[in-house]
Amino acid sequence: MAFVKPVLIAAFATTLFISGCAEKKKLTYEEKYQKVRQKYSSMSKSQQLEAIKQDWQYIHFMHRPSNEVQLAALRENPKAIEDIDEPTLEAQLYAISKLIDDHGAFSMILAKQIKRFDEKAQIAAVTKAPQIIRYIPYPSTKVQLAAIKQNPWIAKSINHLSKEAKEAAIKQNPKLKGSCKR
Repeated sequence: MAFVKPVLIAAFATTLFISGCAEKKKLTYEEKYQKVRQKYSSMSKSQQLEAIKQDWQYIHFMHRPSNEVQLAALRENPKAIEDIDEPTLEAQLYAISKLIDDHGAFSMILAKQIKRFDEKAQIAAVTKAPQIIRYIPYPSTKVQLAAIKQNPWIAKSINHLSKEAKEAAIKQNPKLKGSCKR
């Protein structure tokens, strides 16, 4: 009789496994993503920094990482700005400094992200590369004026050009009088 019990238990377990009752529930992509995101978001700052050292792309899974973690990822690769939830002003400025070269050319990654940056970061970007203002749907007057200060001709391509910015562009270059949008 002692032999029968283990055999019955094994047979019952095999039956459950074959019938599918013992199968694990398959997770959807969204559920898997949320589990990974939870894992990296619940790590301590030092653990997150260690993960970033292994692969900067882990920043994608971290919900609102600290400024220090953001900067660590950006030092590894400035393109990480795309994957950072709510980047800090310091992270935005660092990305701008790395994604705009010395000749004023900018990365399309920056062009895609610039519209979600703080006004101070947008001003820093247009000061280095005024043509990036084209990628800001509703630039503030301060941002417009900073771009026009660098290149008054940029006023022709600014969306929703303010009266003050138009006047500043014309003052800098009177040839723009009839050609600025408004």
